[in-house]
Amino acid sequence: MAGPSLPRLGVLFAPDPVSGFDLPGLAARAARAEALGLHRVAVSDHLVYHVPTFDPIVCLSVMAAATTTVRLASQVLVLPLRHPVQVAQSFASLDVLSAGRIELGVGVGGEWPHEYAAVGIDPHTRGQRADEGLSVIKALWDGEPVSFSGRHFHLDGVRLGLRPVQPGHPPIVVGGRSEAALARAARCGDRWDGIFFDPVTYRRRAARLRQLADEAGRPVGTGLVVWGCIGSSRPEARNRIASTLERFYHLPFERFARSALWGTLEDCRARLEELAEAGASDVSVIPVGDLDEELEALGSLCATGALTS
Repeated sequence: MAGPSLPRLGVLFAPDPVSGFDLPGLAARAARAEALGLHRVAVSDHLVYHVPTFDPIVCLSVMAAATTTVRLASQVLVLPLRHPVQVAQSFASLDVLSAGRIELGVGVGGEWPHEYAAVGIDPHTRGQRADEGLSVIKALWDGEPVSFSGRHFHLDGVRLGLRPVQPGHPPIVVGGRSEAALARAARCGDRWDGIFFDPVTYRRRAARLRQLADEAGRPVGTGLVVWGCIGSSRPEARNRIASTLERFYHLPFERFARSALWGTLEDCRARLEELAEAGASDVSVIPVGDLDEELEALGSLCATGALTS
């Protein structure tokens, strides 16, 4: 008898704090994730960070060319660092290139103010810029000339000329932990992706999102991003993920242990079942350790109960 369904599983590639990011291997890993039945392949984003970074739009282009069915996402693009007209054109282009498989995941960053300083943007304006930016992007994707006058962006009859191929527009996914992120998702997102939540806390935040979405009169999905390491034993997996997260965030692993996905395959399946019961329909795993081994392990989870559509 089959066990409880797992959330739709995806993989999110982020830079390793020591080795950086394997750009040459990205196409092959995206294709392998697709073959293994993962629902989504995503990349993270920072312009300047304390570990090597990469351009997510370039990465999504590479993955679009190497795959045919898997969903492709920015998880998440730091939207306030970009002009919304540029983002609208880039993601419309990606949607056409991928035959309608792109998701625009956005967040405000903010925990790394140096990158805001690098492009001359006040980090205190990031929420306003994100809200205005999303309004501009959605309007441009409709295909009509857009006039917009906000605090940070001004458009006078701008028409993109290129429309996404997905009906309506590519899904907009709002990432974040704060009440402001939940409110933004309720207003204009198709899904909210939390991060660093254990199942109990996630259930409360997902309930709060449903309340805000009901007030806004629109449906919004619920997802989660987790750091993950699937090992042959719990101690092995814990050591690997603890080492990576402590180097990445410069904080003790105890801050992340309850919100991360680690342990044996059976441990991780049980945790994913908990997250599904807490309301997460989508979970994207940031793999730690040998990426190819972690992909195969995620594929094993997909084969034993993860949703695929």
